Amino acid sequence: MTINTEYTLLESRNAFNEFIAENQEITWLAFDTEFITEKRFTPQLCLIQVATENGNYLIDSLQIADLSGLMAMMENPAILKITHAGENDYRIFYKLFGTLPVNVFDTQIADGFLNYQFPMSFKDLVKRYLNIHLQKGYKVSNWSERPFDDRQLNYALEDVIYLYDLYIELKTALAKRGRFGWVMDECQTLCKQSAYESDPYKSLAKSRTFGTLRKQSKVFLIRLMDWRSEEAASKNMSKKMIMDTKIMYEIAKNIGVGKKALESHRIIPDWVTRKYWNTFANLYEQPVTAEEEAVIKQYGSPIRSNMQRSLTMDLLISLLKYKAMEYEVSSNLIVNRADLNQMKLEPNFFPSYFETGWRQELLGDDLISWLKNRSPLSVEMVENQWIIAEKK
Repeated sequence: MTINTEYTLLESRNAFNEFIAENQEITWLAFDTEFITEKRFTPQLCLIQVATENGNYLIDSLQIADLSGLMAMMENPAILKITHAGENDYRIFYKLFGTLPVNVFDTQIADGFLNYQFPMSFKDLVKRYLNIHLQKGYKVSNWSERPFDDRQLNYALEDVIYLYDLYIELKTALAKRGRFGWVMDECQTLCKQSAYESDPYKSLAKSRTFGTLRKQSKVFLIRLMDWRSEEAASKNMSKKMIMDTKIMYEIAKNIGVGKKALESHRIIPDWVTRKYWNTFANLYEQPVTAEEEAVIKQYGSPIRSNMQRSLTMDLLISLLKYKAMEYEVSSNLIVNRADLNQMKLEPNFFPSYFETGWRQELLGDDLISWLKNRSPLSVEMVENQWIIAEKK
């Protein structure tokens, strides 16, 4: 196997246009990005590494503002896009340019269909499938600094030059097990808008405090979350830099008592009340809207434990994991952690992706039915065999 380590650094509009022109007929494109999100609301895209059948390219995205030519490649169904853990890269493209990819293959997802150790790092996959040991020393480098360090660029290049060979190795292994179609089906989730848009209030479902607040304090907390997001966006700062979540909850618990309650609170910094009291008071006093009522209805009930439901869910999850282990497929691919937590919290929540595609084939109708209905199960030992059945 011969790996091409030469590259072209694109730092001008003309150089970028030449890259676009000479890669119009490609069939595959491997890429990665380097970006900065720390202390920022909007990510700063600093470098895009691209490998195609025509060569390797490092695109200085701080110098080249108009990346529409590359985004058109992302949307071109004739070009296979190859990534490793590419969800964050696609999310940035969606957030900055409104781009949704078409025809994608992700090596991390693909490996999850060949063994249940998921997620695996790029370094580990390159070692496992290509027997190449990578040295990773610039992971937290400041990618916004110019000029680039040659070692930085070599590090960045390593993230893409092995992707196509990884794709070939993984495709071959998947085909032997009849799972290549499963992977391509799962990778289609990276092409959907829903993958990159999130419910801003979803965190409330995990909060026991929110369920115990009075209605007006719940409404206030919802408004405070919206206000924090707007402030962070306008100042391009992280939401935590505007206000810590813990402080927001303390303000919501005490706002109804008045300004003095906030000023005397030992967790709420004095400057917060001095600077924002008028904002807090205004948010608290406004009439409740229908949209806010809907959020409260969805997330506002205190979480009450149900021993039978909890044990049933635990048993179903164990069965799901056991099934995944038998097939050497990661259970984290079958159901992601966020959806699993929501299934535990909300008896009627059921991800629609269970009912079609590879999950249905792997799990079978009975197990999917149990996961959907989560009706109580009976468990008994009969002649040295455990009998698990759904109670009718």
